[in-house]
Amino acid sequence: TGSQIEVLLGENVFWAALIMGVLAFVFFIFMIKNITIRGNEYAQLNDDDYYEINNAGNLFWFAQQVNEGGEAGRYLNAILKQDIDLEGRPWTPIGTTGGTTSQSFRGIFDGNGKTIRGLYVDAQRSALGFFGEVRKGVVKDFTIYGDVFLNGKYNYIGGVIGSACGIQGDNGSTISGITSYVNVTLGEGTH
Repeated sequence: TGSQIEVLLGENVFWAALIMGVLAFVFFIFMIKNITIRGNEYAQLNDDDYYEINNAGNLFWFAQQVNEGGEAGRYLNAILKQDIDLEGRPWTPIGTTGGTTSQSFRGIFDGNGKTIRGLYVDAQRSALGFFGEVRKGVVKDFTIYGDVFLNGKYNYIGGVIGSACGIQGDNGSTISGITSYVNVTLGEGTH
């Protein structure tokens, strides 16, 4: 009869809405988890005052701390504990240069014999590479693969380090044990 059809139709609409709601909730949770995985993740500080880098999120977090951490950020130390895949996500170089906004890296980055893959830098500024500027810092012992792209007239471009200031020793930077397979591509009008 008509009333039985209305009840069945009403129950089906209820169950369909409930299932759609559950699916939407599961999708939402998946997206939040995915965003968290791909975001910057706090790196643990060990007893030797080195941030332990175990994944891409830790490395993005470390770069942000150096670049936005003021005077203290310049002197942070890190050690790679795992091979890292940056997955071609846009990378902001560790340490910057540029007059009053300079935030050069002056800490220790120990690659610990690990490999970094998927570096992707595409920016319109000076001091580009995995590191932008290293001044009185130590960068050592890792292999890196990726790409750096530049269009425009900027200075200090490299695969690993855009600018390493000073001479080795007390007043300079120490760069050692790095193998680079980073392609640096310069567009028209670039020098």
